[in-house]
Amino acid sequence: MSPQRELALVAARKQALREKIAHRRRLVAEELTRVEKPLAWLDRAMALWRKIPAVAKLAAVPLGLVLIKKTFFRNKKMLAPLLRWAPTIFKAVQGMKAPVETE
Repeated sequence: MSPQRELALVAARKQALREKIAHRRRLVAEELTRVEKPLAWLDRAMALWRKIPAVAKLAAVPLGLVLIKKTFFRNKKMLAPLLRWAPTIFKAVQGMKAPVETE
C-alpha cells in the first residue's frame, strides 16, 4: 500500500471514530437530563430541610410518618419494607451531605 492510501484509510477511521464518539456524547447528554430532574428536586428538598429549625424537625418527622402511614400505607405490606430500608436511606442522604475528598 502506498502512504497516501494508508493515510486516507487512517483518516476515514478517525472520522468514523469521531462520529461514534459524538453520537455517544449525545446519548449521554440525553440520559443526563433524565437523571438530573429527580436529583435537582432532591437537592431543593434537602436545602429546604436544612432551613427548618431543629425543634420543628423533631416535631415534623413523627407527624410526617403518621400522615404517610394513614394516607399511603393502609396495608402493612408496604410499610414494612419502608421501615426496613429507612436506615440505609438515611445513611445515603448523610453520605451525600458529607464532603467528597479528592487528591
